[in-house]
Amino acid sequence: MNKQGDHKNSRWPLGGRLQDVLCRYFRILFRCDSVRLSSPLGERIFLIIGNKRNTKQDKGGVWVDRDGNLVDWDYLAESCIASGRTSGELVDNARYYKKISGLSVLEALERGYV
Repeated sequence: MNKQGDHKNSRWPLGGRLQDVLCRYFRILFRCDSVRLSSPLGERIFLIIGNKRNTKQDKGGVWVDRDGNLVDWDYLAESCIASGRTSGELVDNARYYKKISGLSVLEALERGYV
């Protein structure tokens, strides 16, 4: 599957060029390793960002194999952080997430974001 052929038979709301531009923009905005745009039903676009991780970085979890040896592997930790019906709405929601993601609940309430 190539980027522009992924949604040939569905109602993908974005063109291939716009999708590439948005992905680059979000990768810079969130300083993440991967960006995916998904639209499973063709109506709403979901922004999914991912960061490369290793099981050594995880707190509280140790993976062992059957012989009792420690096992570590790399993986991509993904989160869906925004959605929108249009590209403009998606960008607005992503910027809003960026704005409030560093705040505590109390700070967000004091500033009227929630």
